[in-house]
Amino acid sequence: MREQRTDPATPAAGAPPGESSIFAEQVALVRRTVRLSLPALIVNALALTFVLWPVQPRQPLLVWLAVLCALTALRWLHHLRSARSIGTPAGRLRWHRIFTLFVVLSGLAWGSAALVTPMSDPTQLVFMAFLTGGLAAGGMVAYAALEWLPHAFLLPAAGCVALALALRGDRMSWVMAAMMMVFGALLAVMARGMHHTLRRSLRLREENRGLVAYLTDAKAGAERLNADLTQRIAERERAERALRESEERFRSLVESATDGIGFTFEGRIYYANQAALDLIGYSAEEVLGKPIEQFLAATTLSKDQIYQRYLDRIAGKPVPQHYETQMVRKDGSIIDVMFSNSLVSLDGRQGVMSLVKDITERKKAEHELRVAKETAEEATLLKDQFVSLLAHDLRAPLNSIVSILSLLGGEGERPLPSEQRRMVRMAAEQGDATLRMIEDLLSVSRLHTGKLKPEWRFVDATSITATAASLLKALAVEKQISLLDEVPHHTRLYTDAEMFSKVIYNLLSNAVKFCPRGGHVRLFVPADRPTTVAVQDNGGGVRPDLVDNLFRHEVKTSTAGTAGERGTGLGLPLSQDLMRALGGEITLESTGAQGSVFYATLPVVRPKVLVVGRDESLVLFARPHLESIDAEFVAAADGDEAVRALEEDGAHLVIVEADLRGNGGLLLQRLREARGGRSVPLMVIADKSEAGLLEQGFRMGADEIVVKPLVPDDFLVRLRRFIN
Repeated sequence: MREQRTDPATPAAGAPPGESSIFAEQVALVRRTVRLSLPALIVNALALTFVLWPVQPRQPLLVWLAVLCALTALRWLHHLRSARSIGTPAGRLRWHRIFTLFVVLSGLAWGSAALVTPMSDPTQLVFMAFLTGGLAAGGMVAYAALEWLPHAFLLPAAGCVALALALRGDRMSWVMAAMMMVFGALLAVMARGMHHTLRRSLRLREENRGLVAYLTDAKAGAERLNADLTQRIAERERAERALRESEERFRSLVESATDGIGFTFEGRIYYANQAALDLIGYSAEEVLGKPIEQFLAATTLSKDQIYQRYLDRIAGKPVPQHYETQMVRKDGSIIDVMFSNSLVSLDGRQGVMSLVKDITERKKAEHELRVAKETAEEATLLKDQFVSLLAHDLRAPLNSIVSILSLLGGEGERPLPSEQRRMVRMAAEQGDATLRMIEDLLSVSRLHTGKLKPEWRFVDATSITATAASLLKALAVEKQISLLDEVPHHTRLYTDAEMFSKVIYNLLSNAVKFCPRGGHVRLFVPADRPTTVAVQDNGGGVRPDLVDNLFRHEVKTSTAGTAGERGTGLGLPLSQDLMRALGGEITLESTGAQGSVFYATLPVVRPKVLVVGRDESLVLFARPHLESIDAEFVAAADGDEAVRALEEDGAHLVIVEADLRGNGGLLLQRLREARGGRSVPLMVIADKSEAGLLEQGFRMGADEIVVKPLVPDDFLVRLRRFIN
């Protein structure tokens, strides 16, 4: 196939891969011939000068020789200076262009020798033609690496010599000129053939070089791949060995497990360890491949239920992972078992691994415990009922006895002697203590039997602490104790006022009881605990051995007060019971001689107020007032939305705009019948203030009725009745 012609400039202007390197090889081949071609050119010029020197005019001959030598010197200088610039494609292209120009000039200079020196002797012309042909042949060999470079010397040189021969006009000169042209044409064809042969060899060498590099890379890649495959094979062998060892360990663990382990696929038993077989008394041949429900008691899960659970578990639906059931042993006996199931995959199939544990003894123990618990609860209930009945029956006669003793010990018309009056007063005091103990017993009994239940309301703590302080003021004055109530006004608590009052009274009474004469007791709210009321005294503190038992009913921890006061020992345990019923707790800090601090802590509850009404003005009016008392605001446009909000999120107060003469009663009834709605206060906003309508509103379930127009101060006062 004939090689495609390539422009020498192509490699420098973005040639395909390999062309640039081939062009570089061509340039290198030509540059290696410069050291021989240039001296050969000078030698031939000197030879021609020597031959023509005796017979030709010397001045033109010397000028010609000087020009040729100067041109050759420039070519040699260009060869030396371009040694560094040919390292780049652009440098090689620039060298090629300049070098071609010098070759053309050299050809013209050499061929002009036949024109500038008249040659009358035919032998001189033959010699001139011989030298020119020799130089052209040498240039063809030297410059064949680059296309058209041999022609750059051949055509000017041979053309000038042929022209000189033709100008002589005789037949022999014409024949020689023609031969010169034919010889030049043959050399041109040969030069082109040599160029294509050389270029093809360079291309083959470049391709071989690329092939060698490719084969080298391929060999390296194959070696890497072989090493990687070898490593993977080794890793897989290690993994398979580890898997076999793991399977052996797993099988050994499963077989040696004390609990039953089994695998089921599509409801049929695939594998069961020895513990599972011993559990039901069958051999492996008797259970493998059988449906699991065949071994379950008839009163437990059915086949359809078991298979549905399997399908749901495979589908990722929520299915109980642990459940209890009963299995039938081979001898017909029934045992209680617990299944713990998890999904497994084997050969692309989804199955279930079950851990089966015999819980027959546990179920029997649970049954016995349940019976014992029920028996104990019945006994406790009977005890509480007996204590309640006894305390109730004792309270009335004791009250009469204490009243009579008080009369006997008083200053009447016929007073008793002083010693007898002292004894009567002592008996009256003992009677009062016994009455207090009976009241505490009744409270404990009502709390344990569920007769005493909290009625939750938002209250101001100061109303409770002030009442307790006033009840104990006389005793504090008698013992010269400073009683300080530092609880801030509008300290909001969510509690049962009566039950929490009992707690605060007991704590304050204890503080006064154990405070020395001239001491001080204070009530306060800790800065970082807004729902805690603390009672602090500067008494002797609580003995360390009593701290752990202070709130226990079964341990008597009562001790005499600083003035010899005696207690029942029920106050603090009862107070702790009351606080736990309220969702809170009593804690103690006792620092010995520096006194004690009792903290009664309730949960933090932010009031939620549900405002019901289509009138947006009510919402705009109520919102800032509720925010001013730190209450959460929830709005409902109608009854359906209000009932849904009440049942889902609850509320502490409902403010509802209702027409008491129309459908308002129906709305109030729906709110009262909603889940949790009976215990929530209802504040009704009414249009009219007719007495009959207001009375009707209260009968419908309203706790407060506010008549329009709403007055801010009045509304806030009524609001604080429910949310302090």
